Amino acid sequence: YKNTKLEEVIIPESVKTCEYRAFYKCTSLKKAVLPSGMKTIPSGMFDGCSQLAEINLPGSIQSIGQKAFSSCTKLNLGSLTLKCTLEYNCFYGVSFDTVTIDNAVLSTGLSGAKINKLVLAEGLKTIEKEALMWTIIGEISFPTSLATIKNSAFYGVGVEKIILNSPV
Repeated sequence: YKNTKLEEVIIPESVKTCEYRAFYKCTSLKKAVLPSGMKTIPSGMFDGCSQLAEINLPGSIQSIGQKAFSSCTKLNLGSLTLKCTLEYNCFYGVSFDTVTIDNAVLSTGLSGAKINKLVLAEGLKTIEKEALMWTIIGEISFPTSLATIKNSAFYGVGVEKIILNSPV
C-alpha cells in the first residue's frame, strides 16, 4: 500500500486471496504475477499503479473488484475474454486490443477503458446502466441475443464502428 519503491511483485501459488487495496498507489510497480488459482481481484488492488504495464489474469478469476486496475494507464491487456463479474470502473484507464465479454450481463467494469475492438458474445442479454460510460471504443459488435440496453449505457462513449446483429 503506497509503496513508491516496489517495482515487481510475484504472488506465490499458496496465496488464494488479497486484501482491499493491497498494492494501492504503488507508483513504481511495473509488473505483477498473480497465482493461477486466484479467484478474486479485490477492489482497488492495483488502483493508482500508474507504471503497471504487465500482469497476468488467471483463467480462474471469477470477479474483479471496484477500481481494481483504475488509473493503470500504462497497462494494455491485449486480447482478453472476460467471463467473470466486473465491478464499477475496475478497468478505468486501461487499454485493450480486443475484449470479448462472455457473460449474460455487461456491468460497469469497462467504463473509462480504451478498447480497439469490443465483442459482446452470443448469450449476452443486457447492457447495464452506465456500463460503458466514458469508454473509447474503435469497434463494437452486438450479439443477436441482446435484449436490453439500459439508460446511459453509452454515455460519453466515443465509437468509430458499430456492428448491429441485434433487434434492439
